[in-house]
Amino acid sequence: MLRDAQRMSFYKENIISIGDAVTEDLIIKELNKRSVILRFPDILESVFLEYYLHHAIVQIRLSLFLGMFLYAIFGILDAWIFPGMKRQLWIIRYLIVCPGLLFAFLYSLVVKKELTIQLVYSLVIILAGSGIIAMLIMVPKDIGNIYYAGLMLVIFYAYIFSRLRFVFATVCAWLITLIYVFVSVNVQNLYTPFIVNNTFFLVSSNIIGMGSCYMLEKYVRNDFLKTALLQIEKIQLEKSNIKLQELSYIDGLTNVPNRRQFEKALREEWNRALRQGHPLSLLMIDIDNFKLYNDHMGHVTGDECLIMVAEVIKSFGRRPGDHVARFGGEEFCVILSGTDSTDAKCIADEIRKKIKDMRIPHPASQVSEYVTVSVGVATVVPDKGRSKDELLREADKALYMAKKRGGDCTVVIDITDSADKQ
Repeated sequence: MLRDAQRMSFYKENIISIGDAVTEDLIIKELNKRSVILRFPDILESVFLEYYLHHAIVQIRLSLFLGMFLYAIFGILDAWIFPGMKRQLWIIRYLIVCPGLLFAFLYSLVVKKELTIQLVYSLVIILAGSGIIAMLIMVPKDIGNIYYAGLMLVIFYAYIFSRLRFVFATVCAWLITLIYVFVSVNVQNLYTPFIVNNTFFLVSSNIIGMGSCYMLEKYVRNDFLKTALLQIEKIQLEKSNIKLQELSYIDGLTNVPNRRQFEKALREEWNRALRQGHPLSLLMIDIDNFKLYNDHMGHVTGDECLIMVAEVIKSFGRRPGDHVARFGGEEFCVILSGTDSTDAKCIADEIRKKIKDMRIPHPASQVSEYVTVSVGVATVVPDKGRSKDELLREADKALYMAKKRGGDCTVVIDITDSADKQ
């Protein structure tokens, strides 16, 4: 489960990082292509190579460590079978090949580039195979072929256990085979049937190894595509869910947050003000005589009026911690974080003035010939003995008082001071 989570995390980071270049259509096209070539289009191939290294690096390090261990442990056979030549054989084994494997292992711990790791790993595998061939040259021909089995081990190691990609494993194994054939013919001068027999087995090992390595990389590539496709679909679903969630918090008419979002924001700002000890103000704004406006001007014009008023109010909620919402009907709310009652009243009066200055005709108004608003303001420095509901009640109470005073005015209730200000 942890490995699956890490793999999905890799996809999310890398698919998002390359933006729209890797699309669902591109991945589906590659899945349906059924190409025998082990390569994707460049933009997708670059992500796959990162994924391949991310997916295989642990096994690469393990195979290097175990390869070094096995190569070293066979030194016991050197001492047992050829005690008189063990020093020369150990020079190849312990001073050339094992240090090369150790270097590749340490290199894989610090370098994160897939291509360079593959190249370095390929070179040390060729070095390991060449080391065995060098031993074959050094020991007597009549019993030297006992080292021949080591070449087959190296070839299978390159194809199956090393996690080299197909192209690198193939180049390594065939190069080792060609070096062996050249040496056996031109340096060792082996009996022809031995050369043919050994070459036949090496070629057969290469063919079997190529098939296995090819199928393994093909499987990994298909798994990459399928999982990437699932991840893209998941990202798209997450985006859709976020958009739906955002829509559920937005008032469809005025395009400002709705009451649901207001309650969420009020809860968050209350808790923040409680932690930090700063004041919190709440403005409740109501359009004066809006029912008469609807009756006289019609609901379509009434909706247009609500939209214009909302735009004005929204312009006063730009600071971090400030929130504007449609509370319901013709009522709007503004949460002002870190704002005391004096500043909150100034903002409320500016909102009233700006709305009135729009000169939206209101022939049926009992307050003014233009659309006006009344504002109730409540301010408090939250403490554990109070709640956000008290702030909401006091703002509603202040709005009621403003309406009772004829509208187009602001009433402030500072809960901390328990004093009314107009």
